[in-house]
Amino acid sequence: MMIQEIKMYTFGDILVGLDSEEINETEQIIEIRKIFSKLAEDLKDNYNLNRSPVKSLLFDQAIGQISATQLLVEKLLKMK
Repeated sequence: MMIQEIKMYTFGDILVGLDSEEINETEQIIEIRKIFSKLAEDLKDNYNLNRSPVKSLLFDQAIGQISATQLLVEKLLKMK
């Protein structure tokens, strides 16, 4: 019997595009993604501790801003 290992990606990794074994980006972009992934993961963990309607709205907005900022930072770093 053969056991196949499957890597489980975190919410943050999926959000920022680190959910693949093959990422065709520079080390600088991968490092930026890891930073934003950690930030998103920390926010998710905090949100899950004590949910409320207001905290839910703020969480959604914060995650949206993390995504937008990550994309803008990557775009800026790739500009020539």
